[in-house]
Amino acid sequence: MLKLLSDLIGQPVISERDASPVGRVRSTVFDAAKGKVLAYRLGGTDGRYVSTVDVRGYLDHGLVIAGAEVAQTLDDLPSILRAAEAGIEPVGLRAETNKGKRLGTVDDATIETDGHFLTKLHIKPRWWQLSGKELIVPRARVERFEPKRVVLRYDNGGSPAGLEPEVAA
Repeated sequence: MLKLLSDLIGQPVISERDASPVGRVRSTVFDAAKGKVLAYRLGGTDGRYVSTVDVRGYLDHGLVIAGAEVAQTLDDLPSILRAAEAGIEPVGLRAETNKGKRLGTVDDATIETDGHFLTKLHIKPRWWQLSGKELIVPRARVERFEPKRVVLRYDNGGSPAGLEPEVAA
């Protein structure tokens, strides 16, 4: 199943064991090298995270985990710590081609819920591009993620390498 990251932020995390709320999704921990969501940070001041390995399922409005005990601190999740320290979030990054052309800002991202891999980036044009339309770019076009931008593969003529990006209606 495909999910927009924006649909997950702010949604409740529910314990499968007793159907009680454990918290709400505040943000994601994203592994830029793999293009994968590794964990969800829960809201609140206790700094708890839920690894995507512990997610049992996704609901229309939230996600289900085995129980409250799987929500842990980063000290208990060393495999996720490095990605969390890098702090790269796909949403909000500046989108550019590998030739330096600015396309806009990543407004949202689609993940597939089985492996938690990023499948598409939704790029909103810059404010002054009045005729610009939102681009939906497949993950295969992403060359690399950097702390403040995502670089997309384009050919020498300035057109997308391979298939044209989808244009959102």
